[in-house]
Amino acid sequence: MAKCRICDAKIDPRVFVCPYCGCSNPLDKSSNSTSDLVINSTTLQDLVEFDYKKKKTAVLLTIFLDIIGLGRRYLGFKRTGLVFLIFNIILLGASFFVCNYIGFTWWQLLLLVLAVIFVVNLIRGLIILFTDYCDANGDLLE
Repeated sequence: MAKCRICDAKIDPRVFVCPYCGCSNPLDKSSNSTSDLVINSTTLQDLVEFDYKKKKTAVLLTIFLDIIGLGRRYLGFKRTGLVFLIFNIILLGASFFVCNYIGFTWWQLLLLVLAVIFVVNLIRGLIILFTDYCDANGDLLE
């Protein structure tokens, strides 16, 4: 797709007015004039698809599956979801090395680490549930 010369939005190369900034002849470098672009709200709603996230889904994914980063990824925080996954893998891996020094068996320490991760995710899930939490786009959860 072509890009508008003013706002760099991806547009159809056959349009005469950029639907994002109102620039006339958005692909022509010689023209510097703009046009008024009026869209009523029903037309705008037809053009834009809103993807509202559900609060209950975010809470359940955060509590039970955020050990692998799915809660953060559902809300659109893709990098922090990956960071949570890497952090939890490092934490679980380090727990196996520490179990010899503490005197726990590997499965006892694994359960302890998983319990700590679950409690942290439970607290984060309750924060999402009882506050006006936003996703990565800044939209409130439904």
